[in-house]
Amino acid sequence: MNSDNPAGFTPQADICAADEIVNDDFFDDMESGFSNWSLSNISGATTAWVESSGYASSGTAMLWARDFFTSTDSVATMNTDVAVGSGSYLHFRHAFDYEASFNGPNGTFWDGGRIEYSTNGGTNWTDAGSLIDDGQGYNAEWNYGPETENDIFGSVSHGYVSTRLDLSSLSGQNVRFRWRSTTDVSVSAGFGWVVDDVRVYTCRSPGAALDTGTAAGLNTAPTEARAGMMPAPLSMTARATTKSGTTDPKQATIFSDQ
Repeated sequence: MNSDNPAGFTPQADICAADEIVNDDFFDDMESGFSNWSLSNISGATTAWVESSGYASSGTAMLWARDFFTSTDSVATMNTDVAVGSGSYLHFRHAFDYEASFNGPNGTFWDGGRIEYSTNGGTNWTDAGSLIDDGQGYNAEWNYGPETENDIFGSVSHGYVSTRLDLSSLSGQNVRFRWRSTTDVSVSAGFGWVVDDVRVYTCRSPGAALDTGTAAGLNTAPTEARAGMMPAPLSMTARATTKSGTTDPKQATIFSDQ
């Protein structure tokens, strides 16, 4: 017998209240290219993040971190700082399917993703999990490598979810963010992590003065918040191949390093 998923099964974060308008200081839906991003490794021989298409939250393009069966620690980093005010938020849509715990939902996870921020141009980074105030929060504990017992996005999101961060504690600073995906050496049981529709913004009431200041060179967006969208699962086409030689994450679901 089929039944509906329980409430909160795929958490969605409000962008603004229903009667408010979004004022974007940064918005990127990846549809105009990937010039706002740098994809690189912290460690490991292979960069997990690639520019990709086919399973986007909106349009066709998104960033994809592949869940390798090799040790990787890779980041997708914003190239530009954004000036943060007292009412600023970060909102993004994402889907993830990482290697699950062998010890149940509360067990040990070896692969997962985190979001981090820097207030000094990328010299130092801080985990941003404590700033999450709505939508999908960290749901697993990562226990591999030198940074054990960190909370992460882990296991499977069951489709696109969204996450919002309250940036008021960073008010008055220039901030950039990065999405960090880490995998271990032995198992790759899912497609990894896809990220789309990233925005740093404030909310304003209709008729309130519009702040038109945005960082130079950024993709712009309408001032109205987009409704949440759940795309039909399509195969992804990445501009790099997985170790198995395929660019389709459905075909790249590899369970062991044989």
